[in-house]
Amino acid sequence: MRILVIILFLSMCFSCSYNKNRNDTSTLVKQWIGKKVIFPDNLIFYRFDGKQVDYEIPLSKYKIIRYVDSLECASCELRLTEWKNFMDELHAYSNDVIPVLFFFSFNSKEGLNELRSYMNVEEFPFPFSIDSLNCMDQLNKFPNQKYFHTILLNEKNETVLIGDPVLNFKVRKLYEGIFFDKNKKQHSLKLTDVIINKKEEDMKNFDWQEAQTTIFSLRNTGKYPLVIQDITTSCGCTSVEYSKEPVASGKSLDIKVTYKADYPEHFNKTVSVYCNATASPVQLKIRGEAR
Repeated sequence: MRILVIILFLSMCFSCSYNKNRNDTSTLVKQWIGKKVIFPDNLIFYRFDGKQVDYEIPLSKYKIIRYVDSLECASCELRLTEWKNFMDELHAYSNDVIPVLFFFSFNSKEGLNELRSYMNVEEFPFPFSIDSLNCMDQLNKFPNQKYFHTILLNEKNETVLIGDPVLNFKVRKLYEGIFFDKNKKQHSLKLTDVIINKKEEDMKNFDWQEAQTTIFSLRNTGKYPLVIQDITTSCGCTSVEYSKEPVASGKSLDIKVTYKADYPEHFNKTVSVYCNATASPVQLKIRGEAR
């Protein structure tokens, strides 16, 4: 019943907004709701400055993917400012951690240069993948309409919603209906500010069979209590320990990060702290050489 309601609502959203035939739109939505999205092997992720990052697609309850097959105009096509605001809102008021992954599928040198330049200017804080061989589309056959290139997936990578919450307000309300805690007033969690004692720890060289530990400290410098909603790591070899109690203004929270190698390797791992801070998610880094 819930799926039927979502299909009908999405059909009305897109039929009215884009003047498409309602039957065609309804058919497309029916085809995609519940469809599993397949990710190519050996995906490579980057950060805004163009450097490659060690990142694995998380096995989270939900994730959002944004597929981009061309860049006619980076600023108007990507709307990164709106996406950052939307993600901040989700992370501040949701009970779930929702990774948002961008996949760029084009091999134009000019387009890639424009993308890197725009990402760098915006300092986009989330990892993105450049799929120059267009594997994502070959595996999944995305719809031609660009407003269907944003998809909400569940933990099985099955489509829960299809549509862009940044471009379509009604679709945005569907996202909010899924993620926001209905037992609390929307936006009741006030944003605060934090400072970090360090953003990166170099663990240097060590025996790969010995676990390495470091502590990051977040100090609440804002007016409101700091609430940690979740902390995720980029792989299973990294674990965290922290207090789940709200942190009063002026107080600090210690996050204990432990790395245990499965085999000798050079590593560069990311710990993402989702909280009601204006800088959320706070990105912490550990690196070193497990020999």
